[in-house]
Amino acid sequence: MAILRLLLVFVILGCASWNDIRHHRIPNWLTLPSVVVGLVSWFIIGGVEGLKISAGGMLVGFGVFLIPFALGGMGGGDVKLMAAVGALIGWPLIIWAILLSCVTALFGAVAKAIWQGRFIKLITNTWFMIKNTLIVLALRRPLSEIKDVTRIQAAVYVPFGAAIAIGTIWAILLQYAINKGIIGSLPYFEGF
Repeated sequence: MAILRLLLVFVILGCASWNDIRHHRIPNWLTLPSVVVGLVSWFIIGGVEGLKISAGGMLVGFGVFLIPFALGGMGGGDVKLMAAVGALIGWPLIIWAILLSCVTALFGAVAKAIWQGRFIKLITNTWFMIKNTLIVLALRRPLSEIKDVTRIQAAVYVPFGAAIAIGTIWAILLQYAINKGIIGSLPYFEGF
């Protein structure tokens, strides 16, 4: 069952990446059934404990990406994809998948901005977004005002679905290397 779940993760990530790169969206028909499959498969393998691991991964994946979505910095498909990934790989591996996905997206954005000659615009936009958000938060303004000040035209578009795929596969490979004793352990590597 775990091997089938792992294969499903790779298929879902591949389809999501392709759709995000090609169409700039991640379809619900891909993410929502994946959440159910993740929850059910973890329950079959580990009972209530397995269900807790899967639900924890789903909630963390969804919750962490809900913040940038609420601020207008990412699409809803990315949030649902990370929830699906969390349900499939479980807690606590989802923490590393999120971290490595964000690192991948950051490097992708910087590389693309440099390639397109828009690096200065990327830095400027990022600075204004952070500064304006902090000012609005310091003044204790409503979320709608934070959304207004963070809506700056992106210097580059990076398909975050592809970054999620690379980051998640990276996390799974790191966990495999740790389990095989190839590298030492890292915090929060358990589960899958």
